[in-house]
Amino acid sequence: MITQKTKYALKSLMALGAVEQGTALTIEEVAQRSGAPKRFLEHILLDLRKSGYLGAKRGRAGGYFLI
Repeated sequence: MITQKTKYALKSLMALGAVEQGTALTIEEVAQRSGAPKRFLEHILLDLRKSGYLGAKRGRAGGYFLI
């Protein structure tokens, strides 16, 4: 049995994988595409970034992207 956090993490990775490589999505965009609550998703994406699965870009066109 997998936890809800794991389900949201997998859905987020699939949402980020569906966009063109190198394209960053904001937390709001990932939340819309994955159905995960934004507040919960912030912690999940940070964990994925620290684990080396995601990268982050700052600024106006910033967000998270798959490495």
